[in-house]
Amino acid sequence: MPSDFFSNLDVRKAFSYLFPYKQYIQEAWNGMAIQPNSAIIKGLPGYDPDLPMYEQNIAKATEYFKKAYDGKLWQEGFKFTAVYNTGNSVRQLALDALSNYARQINPKFQITVIGELWSNFLSDYVAGRLPMYMMGWQADYPDPYDFADAYYASTGAYGATLGASYTTWAQKNMDPLVNSLMTTVNPSQRAKIAEEISTLDHENALYIWTDQPEGYWVERTWVKGWYWNAMRPGIDFYSLSK
Repeated sequence: MPSDFFSNLDVRKAFSYLFPYKQYIQEAWNGMAIQPNSAIIKGLPGYDPDLPMYEQNIAKATEYFKKAYDGKLWQEGFKFTAVYNTGNSVRQLALDALSNYARQINPKFQITVIGELWSNFLSDYVAGRLPMYMMGWQADYPDPYDFADAYYASTGAYGATLGASYTTWAQKNMDPLVNSLMTTVNPSQRAKIAEEISTLDHENALYIWTDQPEGYWVERTWVKGWYWNAMRPGIDFYSLSK
């Protein structure tokens, strides 16, 4: 597979229509997740639930695969490795699903799914050696800029790993919007910028947005002091009592 394989829009749209979003959320998350429509997730300022989302459509996936690279991809097929961090079963399920449906569409479409130890995974990710991988993002602060910068900026944590073609495109199309999202203070204007970013994401099929897990908390009736804080990934025991 060439290093710029995913620079082809038809390829990206084909994969976006290939993924079984509803099935994955039900089987991997027991229904306790929602499908995002961009990196601007539910709960952040600028999130718009009415923006379009991809859904599994095997006919459309097949159509875009046949269009990609003027039909050569359909005739010749592809083979690459998709990587997840070992032990993360929900990410493994997602990549296995893509692999299985790709093979169903065309036996020449071969995706090998492997797990790597976290240290090796990060090393390969930083070096840009992963043609496809699955990751998430824990907010550093509750603002859409944190997510937009990571995923869409040409120098972002994930944007910087998407290849030279994306870097060139993002410098022109995404970086100005991401920067405006940081410097603009008017809430309604920021919401419009976030919507424009999310729309560009969808139109260009930049990522496969699989899930935004729901948070839940289980406690005995005599536990007191817990409160929901989306920015705290663990438990603050100092506030708890009985």
